[in-house]
Amino acid sequence: MDEAERLKSALEKVKSFRLEFPADWKFDRDEANMRSDHSDLSVVFPPVTSNPLPRS
Repeated sequence: MDEAERLKSALEKVKSFRLEFPADWKFDRDEANMRSDHSDLSVVFPPVTSNPLPRS
């Protein structure tokens, strides 16, 4: 099997696992983002109060 055939086979496998999104998926995502207060974030970064790196 040459490289072109392997690539074609791999692309067919990837396409077969592609998820189908509903027609209004973008609207649902944007609406959810608009309604969310973002309190469900699992990673919260502390506010930057000063530069931790020394100046050169």
